Amino acid sequence: MVYGLPPLIALIPSSVEVRENGISCLRHGSGSFVRFKDVESVEWTRKHGFTVLRIVRKGSSRREVPLGVAPEVDTASVSAFFESKGLNSARRPESLLSTGI
Repeated sequence: MVYGLPPLIALIPSSVEVRENGISCLRHGSGSFVRFKDVESVEWTRKHGFTVLRIVRKGSSRREVPLGVAPEVDTASVSAFFESKGLNSARRPESLLSTGI
C-alpha cells in the first residue's frame, strides 16, 4: 500500500485559488498559502508553451513559486487584481502574445 500511495497522490489535480489576502495552492495532496504581504514580485512568463505566473516571496531565501495558468484564465483581470493589492507584475500578459515567448 505504501508503494502505491505516491503515484495515487500524483493523480490528484492541482488547485490554485486567488483570494482577497493571498493565493492558496493545493498540489499533490499538500497545501500552501502565500500572503500578498509576503510577495516581493509577480511575473507572467511562458514555459514550454504554457503561461506561468512566477511569484517571488520576500525574505533572504527569495523562494520562487511557479504556478501554471489555464488558457481560459483572464490574465489581464488577474493582473488588475494584483495591482489593486499593491503588487506589480513584471510583464503584462498581453506582451506574452506579442513577444512569442
